[in-house]
Formats: sequence, structure tokens, C-alpha cells
Amino acid sequence: MAIETVRILCASCGAALAIPPDLDQISCAHCGTPLTIVHGDGFVAARLAQAVTRTIETSAAATQAELRRLQLQQERFSVQERIADLEAEERAIRRTELGGGLVFPSAQLTAVQREWNHAVLELNRVEDQLGLKRSYVPINSGSAVHFPQDARPWGVALFVIGFLVCFAAPFTGAMLYLFVGIVLMFVGYGAISALTRR
Repeated sequence: MAIETVRILCASCGAALAIPPDLDQISCAHCGTPLTIVHGDGFVAARLAQAVTRTIETSAAATQAELRRLQLQQERFSVQERIADLEAEERAIRRTELGGGLVFPSAQLTAVQREWNHAVLELNRVEDQLGLKRSYVPINSGSAVHFPQDARPWGVALFVIGFLVCFAAPFTGAMLYLFVGIVLMFVGYGAISALTRR
């Protein structure tokens, strides 16, 4: 006597399966996926078991999260490379244009510093999304004057000299001394605060 079977397709791999009509659960003979048998009016079909469906959904969500993390890591490395390139470009400009002195920066140097600030803000955004500590702090460049790294003592000296000139101005009766003293104090304070921010 022949056993009565029903032909269905595996919901996972698509393989044809012959099963007894009274089964509710099986595993695919080809791929091993657990299947739930659905009986209806005049049809029998196989669908993935609930546990497998949940596992696939969970796995897909984890894969998407990992993919997003990898994309953010790649973006972080890209921005870090751009920051390193901008820092090298800034050093080259300072060597050639500024010669290490106290001068007004060129438009090219200002543009590089502005782009560096934008790159740092982008890096901070990516590191925040990754849950990492920020690597850089953007420079709030309030002064239009560039100061070399060792200019802090000069800044203090200029500030003190400016203060003394302002103090002596009323005794000489020349308003020019007052103006020069204020300018020296401003430049000295700019040197001190610009280097403190870096």
C-alpha cells in the first residue's frame, strides 16, 4: 500500500518536498530549515517557522547596525585623513608665507583653517554617533592675526607694554599713546588667547 503524500515547496530554498498530509511541522530535507505546514481549503503550503522568522529579522537588524557602524568608521577614517592633509597644508603655508613671525594670514591660510574647522565638526558628529570621545576641538578663531606656537611670552610682553603706554598717556597729553597702548594690549591678548584655545 502506497503512503499518500502532498507536494509542497520549501519556503526557504524552493526545493520540492513530498510530505504526509497530516503533518504540521517539518524540516526541509535539502536546506534543513524548520517549516510550518499551513492547511487550507484545497491547498497545503509551507512557511518558515516563527522562530526562524524572528531569527532572520533579528539577524537582519544586527547586520544593518553593524553595516552602519562600519560606514561610520570608514567616514571617520576619511575625515581624519582630510584633517591630517589640512594640517600639513596649513604647516606648509605657514612656512612659506608667514616665516614664523606675527603677521596677518593670507586668504589661503584662512580658507584652510575654516575647512579644518568644518572637518573637525564633521568628525565630532561621526564620533558622537559611534559613541566615541571627541578627538579634536574646533578652533574659535576670533583673531585675524596669526601667532606662532612660541608667541605666548611675546603676547604677555605686548599686553604689559600696551598697558604701561596707556597708563603713561594721560601724563604726556598725547592721545596717540593711548591708541598705541590699546592696540598693543589687543594684539598681546589675542596672542595669549589664540594659543590657549589651541
